Amino acid sequence: MFIHKMRIDPEKIGLVIGPGGKTLRGIEEESGATVEIEDDGSVIVASKNLDAVKRARRMIEAITEDLQRSGGS
Repeated sequence: MFIHKMRIDPEKIGLVIGPGGKTLRGIEEESGATVEIEDDGSVIVASKNLDAVKRARRMIEAITEDLQRSGGS
């Protein structure tokens, strides 16, 4: 089992989860990894496949980083 722990801004948790959990389910379905998000912004991505973990991580980072870049300019 491959596990990646990361942290996101707690204010962006809703963006990763999406309305009714739709975005999070999409990440899990597309990547093949399981994603757990805590209220403090802790994220655990897990899968038996390392590529699935990497893909889910990149998807989460893309959701959270895009806002940081566009808001900071």
